[in-house]
Amino acid sequence: MPRRQILCLSGGGYAGLFAAKFLALLEAQHLPPNSRIGDRFDAIAGTSIGGLIALSLANGKSAQQILTTMLKAGPAVFRRRMGGLARMAWGPKHSVAPLRLHAEELLIGKTLGGLSKPVLIPAVTLSTAQPKLFRAIPGRPNSDSRVALLDVALATSAAPLYFPPHKIGEGLFADGGLIANRPDHLAVLEAISYGWSPDDLSILSIGTTYTPPGVLTHSSKRWGLIKWFGGDRKLLAIAMRAQMELAHEMATRLLPPNRVLRIDPPLSPAQADAIALDLADEKATSTLQALAQAAIDSLDGGQLKRLLSHSGSSVQ
Repeated sequence: MPRRQILCLSGGGYAGLFAAKFLALLEAQHLPPNSRIGDRFDAIAGTSIGGLIALSLANGKSAQQILTTMLKAGPAVFRRRMGGLARMAWGPKHSVAPLRLHAEELLIGKTLGGLSKPVLIPAVTLSTAQPKLFRAIPGRPNSDSRVALLDVALATSAAPLYFPPHKIGEGLFADGGLIANRPDHLAVLEAISYGWSPDDLSILSIGTTYTPPGVLTHSSKRWGLIKWFGGDRKLLAIAMRAQMELAHEMATRLLPPNRVLRIDPPLSPAQADAIALDLADEKATSTLQALAQAAIDSLDGGQLKRLLSHSGSSVQ
């Protein structure tokens, strides 16, 4: 029986351009003309920008359409504004209006219940400090079925300090990266809940590139505010990376060997200087796209064959 393929997309702001470019290259270089890469997956999970891409793929958009929108949207969404830290003390660094405007191009008019394949999108409910997993499960209506795709995308992308929390009904939501920036393990558990056997599952997990955030060990004393949050000892970066590595380890333990292909290249110091969550200039754009091409080129024929096989199965 063909394996059920699951696509998992990590968060990372504008660095999500790497994932969009990688998928667009797969689509253009390794699929028949007019094919869509999203059709090659039985289920899709995504967090933050990965959630927006996941929802767009499930909504029938091609990876090239998503890439084109991201290239156009990036400078507007992450436009440099006056005020810096002073602005962030009283409100988010960026307006959500450009993000909403461009996300509408990919998602407007559709709800989770209108999708034809399973989708899983993490967020956080701020009022209760509870995880929220937005679900689309064809044939199994649930409380999320009437939620608009645009609302889900804005909820999972509401990164603290960068964008305001997003309200859906009476709920107030923040970025899914707070709990599952790499949703691999959640996707596996969700698939098992459908009745899918772990022996039949394979995952393509695409990150947004990363800079290893480890620290020197010679000094373990006097770690106050500056040590934890300044320089290369940023608490958030360390916590986020550890969370993502844990998600990967859990997914690989839940599945048979070699069933998780992770695409998430580390950055050189020069590349790291060019890339940031909210940096959408020409240097960041060209670097991310070049890294995506290099990642495609590194795949062997066997990996490509497994990636692009598709069972065409659905939730029973």
